[in-house]
Amino acid sequence: MKTHSLNYNYDCSHDVLYISIDTPRPSYGDDLSDGIIVRYDIDTDELTGVTILDCKTRYLGNDPDLLGLTARLKFPTDIDFEQATSVV
Repeated sequence: MKTHSLNYNYDCSHDVLYISIDTPRPSYGDDLSDGIIVRYDIDTDELTGVTILDCKTRYLGNDPDLLGLTARLKFPTDIDFEQATSVV
């Protein structure tokens, strides 16, 4: 089984969390829900990451779209939103 790494980049001034699977690569976005954009590889359509607008607000408000994201997208590894939002 291939192992993957998740890279988090949080923009605290705009409350946007960028999550990339492995090394970021050219991707296109598709709205999963309002403010959650799923990114896919341009050539292979493989899941490459997610961009989450208002991430901390969603997390603190227990947004079901955010909390169910890992399972819904079948991420190759779990997203630790506690860790990701603690960088704020």
